[in-house]
Amino acid sequence: MGLSFPLFSAEALDALTPADFEAKALRVFRFQAEHNAVYRRFLHYLGKSPEAVERLDAVPLMPIRFFKTQRVLSVPDHAHVFISSGTTGTALRSSHYITSLRFYHAVARRAFERLVGPLERFYFIGLLPSYLDNPHASLLSMVRDFMTAAGQDEKPFVRTDFDAVEAHIRRARAMGRQSVVFGVAFALLNWIQWGVRTVPDWIIETGGMKGQRRELVKEEFHAILREAFPGSRIISEYGMTELLSQAYSTPQASTRMRPPPWMRAVAVDLYDPLSMLPPGRRGRLGIIDLANQHSMAFIATDDLGIVHADGTFSILGRYAHAEVRGCNLLMAL
Repeated sequence: MGLSFPLFSAEALDALTPADFEAKALRVFRFQAEHNAVYRRFLHYLGKSPEAVERLDAVPLMPIRFFKTQRVLSVPDHAHVFISSGTTGTALRSSHYITSLRFYHAVARRAFERLVGPLERFYFIGLLPSYLDNPHASLLSMVRDFMTAAGQDEKPFVRTDFDAVEAHIRRARAMGRQSVVFGVAFALLNWIQWGVRTVPDWIIETGGMKGQRRELVKEEFHAILREAFPGSRIISEYGMTELLSQAYSTPQASTRMRPPPWMRAVAVDLYDPLSMLPPGRRGRLGIIDLANQHSMAFIATDDLGIVHADGTFSILGRYAHAEVRGCNLLMAL
């Protein structure tokens, strides 16, 4: 096909318009259908010819579980690998092979600044205990880079020392910065149980009980956060090891995620990844992330969700691994 890589720079992705998205996504699809061995075999198993795909809604989404068992890569080599932290009791972890940490950080910075605000306004604090034992966690890499971009001389990551968290919040206030706590869900609940005395300006919850507590419906969890942290702006971050991009909610609609211009959510039928659903229908959440141009941009996640007419999406829970067409490729490869 003659398509070269990199296909798009971070600047080009940031400049994407809705009118451009489908053409650019189809370009990435054709590139990955040719160069990604795992995806090529998945398409063959489905009997789907890339040449016959002329519309974005006809692009098959690859089950995210392939990242746990296969080397999902559309270029000859990689420079870095992100490995998921996993959940208590799970043996397999996802690996995402990427060509450039600099590219990942550039994309993540642009997503945050588009959807939340300029990094230099903030002072970042990581309350991410379940990630600290995993040096290959993409979330740690992202938050550490945000701290660097914000010019922080300290890069605070905390496990259970909530006195230290609140000391950093006060330090941010003394510096004239807005404090931002990136927190995994169970650690935020532990902080509440400890007894919150100093509230941050922002809480960005990243989800994940990691087997530590009972899973909560997002609306229930955010109601608890609003009561415990009066005055804090509370939003969600939607990201994962398998994606280079992140979506964020707003304080006004804290459970409805907004993707950046190069990322799009779709809902697909629970039993057929080839059947995309119209807005407002509950289904398996699919993500098209054009920043994943060197790995896999078309992913059927393990989340249930609704995609709204304005392009935002809501997470309803986890998908209970029913058999899906194409998944037997896991055994065939």
